[in-house]
Amino acid sequence: MTNEDFLISIITPYYKTLHQTKHLAAILEPQLDDTIEWIIIDDGCHEEELDNLKAKVIHLENNSGGGSVPRNIGLDNARGEYILFID
Repeated sequence: MTNEDFLISIITPYYKTLHQTKHLAAILEPQLDDTIEWIIIDDGCHEEELDNLKAKVIHLENNSGGGSVPRNIGLDNARGEYILFID
């Protein structure tokens, strides 16, 4: 298994929940390794502090108006064999 082959992809749609996302990061980050990737989709908030987390962050230009667009973008970018959503 190479760094390009992940077993698990964790996708988190983000919209103005920095405090909760930091709490989630405190739980997830110690468990992340070469087989697990964490993808955060910033839904138009332009929250630069997310870039400090141990995750791949995708910043959307505009708010999509719901959670389905960020989830689908996360799916398009996920490389894991298994997908997990954490909102």
